[in-house]
Amino acid sequence: SGVDKLRYTEAVATEAMRLKPVGPLQALQALCDLRIGELHLPAGTIIVSPVRDGALREQLFPQAHKFLPERWLNGDAKAIDDTRRAIFPFGGGPRYCPGRYLAMVEIKLVVSMLFRNFAPRLTADPATIGEHYHLTMGPDTLPMALEQRSPA
Repeated sequence: SGVDKLRYTEAVATEAMRLKPVGPLQALQALCDLRIGELHLPAGTIIVSPVRDGALREQLFPQAHKFLPERWLNGDAKAIDDTRRAIFPFGGGPRYCPGRYLAMVEIKLVVSMLFRNFAPRLTADPATIGEHYHLTMGPDTLPMALEQRSPA
């Protein structure tokens, strides 16, 4: 389909989710007693894990702090089915988001339609944009201007 041809758009979305996950925390539950180093966790313990940690490891993602969508174009490491399980944009395990494929289609469609019709640009220094957490993570402000493109 036409949406499948938007490989770079998908790579951009994947890289954005790697660096700035919408769901920055993942809750896990120990199904049995376990020990991690010196820490004993009884069965039923809820563990809250930051998902950004694995995404910023140099051994998994060279130049991990850089926005490099090209790293996702080789076809063998899609974020929604990341074989390395280094990023979890749609969760994992039994609560793996059933709408992950639809979400990626929607992201590609909206971004492609936006850029087809408009030239977006930030109207502020990116360094001044912070993050705001309220169950999901997002920018605290995103001052943008949309300039309409001329019809082709």
